[in-house]
Amino acid sequence: MNRPRIELLGVKKYYRGRPVLSIDELSFEPGVRCALLGANGSGKTTLLRLLAGVIRPDAGEIRRYGLETEEDIGYLPQKPYVFSFSVRRNLEIALPPGLGAGQRRRQVTALLNQVGIGELAAARGSRLSGGEWQRLAFARMLARRHKLLLLDEPTSAMDIAGNELIENVLRAYL
Repeated sequence: MNRPRIELLGVKKYYRGRPVLSIDELSFEPGVRCALLGANGSGKTTLLRLLAGVIRPDAGEIRRYGLETEEDIGYLPQKPYVFSFSVRRNLEIALPPGLGAGQRRRQVTALLNQVGIGELAAARGSRLSGGEWQRLAFARMLARRHKLLLLDEPTSAMDIAGNELIENVLRAYL
């Protein structure tokens, strides 16, 4: 498997004419774990959204090596979306096509248990707490294998136990 590498060259992003991101040159090397740190409004989320391909730069170029399809990138936004139907169904929509019904059921159960919300499989997604909502979105991202994960504050709404659980799941995934 080609290990992903990303380069940003002269990347700029504006919102309503206001510059929010300006990067002359930046590269992310294969196999390296990176953390983005900065003040509120410094462009961290914008950078992750650009890297994920959710938005495009207003200037410059983003080169992705070893990332041929959008499935190669797993992106967990800061404020993930959860549908109002069941937690189980919220996760099923992220599974790869072609799985049999039994295989889908086992995979969903395993993922929900892995992130600590297995007992909520029948609950409506829209009725979850903030931390449960994030755990579901995290499980949905993990439903497929990705070459690159981009996580925007993946545990910000979780308690200490949830935070530790997700960190362990992430370590096992990697």
